[in-house]
Amino acid sequence: MAAAIMIGGPLPHFLRESLARVVAEQGVGLEYGEGPLLQEEVLTLIDETIRLGETLRLCDDEAANGEFQTLEAFLRSHGVAYKRTSDAKYEADGQAILFDGAKIIAHKATQRGKVTAAYRDIEQAIAEGRFEALLAELRLVEEGLPPLTDAPSPAASDVGAQAILLAA
Repeated sequence: MAAAIMIGGPLPHFLRESLARVVAEQGVGLEYGEGPLLQEEVLTLIDETIRLGETLRLCDDEAANGEFQTLEAFLRSHGVAYKRTSDAKYEADGQAILFDGAKIIAHKATQRGKVTAAYRDIEQAIAEGRFEALLAELRLVEEGLPPLTDAPSPAASDVGAQAILLAA
C-alpha cells in the first residue's frame, strides 16, 4: 500500500547515522517506485534537508499496511517528529498520522493525504463540547511538521509547540 513519511523538528546529530541506517533498512525511496536509498545517500539527504530548512520526505509504493514499522518505531523511541500518510486500498482507509515527539494523532485521509473526519465524529465532538479541539487537531495533522533541524536533543514539548504554532 502506498505511503509517505515526512520527518521534521529537532534531530540530534548523534542520531543521524542510526536514522540513516534504519531508513536504508526500511527500503524507502525519495519518490514512489524508486529503489531503496543507501545509508550514505540518506546521510547526505539529512544534511541537505537541514541546510534547506525542509522536512525529509520518503516514500514506498509497497509499504506493508501503509506503514513504516521499523522507521516509525525508531522515530517514536527517540522523540523525533513525523507525519505519515497512506493511501486507501481494498478495505483499508487512507490515514494521516502525526507524531509530535510525544503523542500520536491519527485520522482518516484521502488518497492525496488530506485529513478527513466522519460526520459522526464531528457530531460527537459538538455534543461533547470539543468541536474546536477537533478542528485544532485536524488542522495540526493537516499542516504537518516544522522543518528538520539540527538540535542537541529532541524535546517533544518544543516540537509540539512548533506544530501547534503551525496550526494556529
